[in-house]
Amino acid sequence: MCSKGTNCTFAHEKNELRDKPNLFKTKLCPEFERGYCRNGNTCKFAHGEKDLRSTSDFFKTALCLKW
Repeated sequence: MCSKGTNCTFAHEKNELRDKPNLFKTKLCPEFERGYCRNGNTCKFAHGEKDLRSTSDFFKTALCLKW
């Protein structure tokens, strides 16, 4: 049994499951930081802080293993 109850970041039932978040451009591109990204506009990472976006939608995207 999960001891975290409603504070658990994982779903305890299938109906609590949410879609996985869109992580597109939520992290800086390691290649771009080294000077050149070969993927250009198709890169899934941000090329500088102006392209960086955030998401807070990380909760309940997987079932709790302790439930």
